[in-house]
Amino acid sequence: MTTIESTESTRQRHLRLSSISIAPGASRWQKIAVITVLTVFGIAFAWNASAALSTLVLGLIVGFTLIVGIKFFVSLKCESGTIDDKDLLPAYQCMPITVLVPMYKEASVLRQLVTGLAHMDYLPHRFRPIILLEEDDLETRRAAASIDLPENFRVVVVPASYQPSLRGKPRALEYVRLERPDLILGDVVGIYDAEDQPEPDQLRKVATALSRHPEITCVQAELRWHNAMQNWVTACLAFNYAIHYQIVLPGLAATNAVVPLGGTSNFIRLDALTHVGGWDPAHVAEDQDLGAKLKRAGYKTRMIASVTWEEALTGVHAQVKQSSRWTKGGIATTISHTRDLRWTLRDYGWWGSLTFFAMIVMSHPAALSAPIYWMMTLVYAGTQATLVQQVTPAPAFYLGTLCLLANFFFVMTGAFAALKSNQPKLIMYLPMLPIHWLVVGSQAAAIAGWEVLRGRISYWRKTEHGLVRPQVPVHEIAFDATAEAAD
Repeated sequence: MTTIESTESTRQRHLRLSSISIAPGASRWQKIAVITVLTVFGIAFAWNASAALSTLVLGLIVGFTLIVGIKFFVSLKCESGTIDDKDLLPAYQCMPITVLVPMYKEASVLRQLVTGLAHMDYLPHRFRPIILLEEDDLETRRAAASIDLPENFRVVVVPASYQPSLRGKPRALEYVRLERPDLILGDVVGIYDAEDQPEPDQLRKVATALSRHPEITCVQAELRWHNAMQNWVTACLAFNYAIHYQIVLPGLAATNAVVPLGGTSNFIRLDALTHVGGWDPAHVAEDQDLGAKLKRAGYKTRMIASVTWEEALTGVHAQVKQSSRWTKGGIATTISHTRDLRWTLRDYGWWGSLTFFAMIVMSHPAALSAPIYWMMTLVYAGTQATLVQQVTPAPAFYLGTLCLLANFFFVMTGAFAALKSNQPKLIMYLPMLPIHWLVVGSQAAAIAGWEVLRGRISYWRKTEHGLVRPQVPVHEIAFDATAEAAD
């Protein structure tokens, strides 16, 4: 789909089909499909277990092959998916931008956030940060009241009575969009997280990209961890982010595929945001959902050559909790965007549909089943155990081998991405990357699946920030904006 639909009926259809808050469960055809598949597999397994397992494995092989093939293809296109304008617009020509910053129990990082945003290289009267606080978060509200905020800042308290059954970032974002539109300055809205430290010229790059490329609706900055080298867990997470933001997202953007946005540092034109129905307040990965809705509506997304620094969680357990929310968001996006397959395929087109199924739909089963096949393949290769050969269909070993080869490709991609993002010290932790995928990814997938089965698809696992302070705040890095300040 290349043209943007603007009729009210189309906008409502997009909102209805891709909103967890309106329809939290699966559609009738989805339920029937799952029951049918499970019933057929159960009968086939009882009749011929080996053949049934072989068929299942074959399907997984196709899915894994699709993931690897698409990631390899988009990696070849990643250089053209990022807008990197060296000649930025003068400050006085930059468009007004509103940035929403949802916070909950984040008193420890509030002052750091305000200091960083106050040092952005942007004219204050064209930049409005809106800090969103929850009514019951008294500690952060007290912290905000104790800070002498710059004049362009606003603080909004989201009442507990607003959609009281929900919690999480998208609920707060939607409160401002729907209930306080008078606070939104200009026609571009961005998002920052509480612990974010964007590069000082990031907003200038956003304004330059959107002004010079009117065909682009949304731009996404790169995310990196300021404590990436703290331990092997943070380093592996930094690898994953480098792959995602240096290779995968630019490649998807360059090919006009579905671009699952990051949870922060994305900026979108307000009219497009309104057209696709805004953020889904019940979605635990509203960023990914928004990226899918933008593609369905025919809008284009690109990366920009700018970095936002964040804090990586330092322990396995904390990362499992965080990753389980992201993985559950993938399941929710799969459910909401395939409720009507006819419209899904029509909206996405063949390439968009292919990337959607490979990058989002298959992400959960891939993470969930990969450890099993790693183990089976390693046991078979190391022992040639007769029992393993007897009870396991041969295609399972092909899948295990494919997993090993695919992960070797991903590991090498991680090394390339680390070098590309100027983080060469990460290379020393490269052998730990597959272990991180197995330990964190598989546990997160299991938790996410269990919560969806229990009907907790909108349950938000809070991530605690402020545990590790950045050594050098971004705004203290040498940055010459003297000439533009005069404007």
